[in-house]
Amino acid sequence: KGLMAGIADDQFAPDSTLTRGMIASIVYRMEGSPDIEYKASFTDVPDGLWYTDGIIWAAENGIFAGYGNGLCGPNDYVTVEQLASILHRYAGAPSADIAALNKYSDLMEVSDYAKNSMAWAVSNDMTEGQKLHPKTAATRAEAAKMFSLL
Repeated sequence: KGLMAGIADDQFAPDSTLTRGMIASIVYRMEGSPDIEYKASFTDVPDGLWYTDGIIWAAENGIFAGYGNGLCGPNDYVTVEQLASILHRYAGAPSADIAALNKYSDLMEVSDYAKNSMAWAVSNDMTEGQKLHPKTAATRAEAAKMFSLL
């Protein structure tokens, strides 16, 4: 789909993690990279960087949220629950059955804000394994799988 590139001509680096700026950029590419007028929405997102347009577009469209106090954290790693939440909002925030999380021993680690999103991701086969690991950094492989199922 042309959403993600490798880290080199012959390497995808599936186990490497992604930043919040990378995820915003991928979602922005999914929308065809529409023209954006720079707005200083976040104090840590200056004009002209590779992720600036993606973050601004995603924030303006209710897909991406900052941390509060004007911060976005574009260079912070995106966690699994953050990734699920971003993609869930991008998909229109469809309803999900929270009971889908009951089979995971670490379901109590899922933040309240992310429970519907994580249940949606589980229900749509976007996750694998015996644990959700919601607070760990999402890998490129996890993101590629989740994006491929949208």
